Amino acid sequence: MGDPLRADGGEVIDFPDAPDTVRYGPLWLSPGHLCEIRVRGEPIPMTVSKIQMIARLLAAEGAVVSREDLYLAAHGEALPKRSRAVDVEVCRVRQMLGDLGRLIITVRDRGYRMDVFGLRRSG
Repeated sequence: MGDPLRADGGEVIDFPDAPDTVRYGPLWLSPGHLCEIRVRGEPIPMTVSKIQMIARLLAAEGAVVSREDLYLAAHGEALPKRSRAVDVEVCRVRQMLGDLGRLIITVRDRGYRMDVFGLRRSG
């Protein structure tokens, strides 16, 4: 899973082992196997659909992901016409991620992207 993460007190944070583990800086998630996300080792209560959205943003490695693709990743179906569902979910995800939420960047008329470089530096 990469280098161990140390908490503010210096202790090493152990992350659960799962076959679908994704880790960027202080963000760890298992989108399918454990359906869990952690920030700096602390579990964040989040729905599976929101975890799937984050996983899709991370898989894009910093590239823009359309609202339609995010909705499809989260819900397995097409985004309804004129729906603001993705925007509402992204807003909630940003709040749940705390200071890391600012790293989800809105790209006007295109979608969203994750600032993966900023995320790695936040670790």
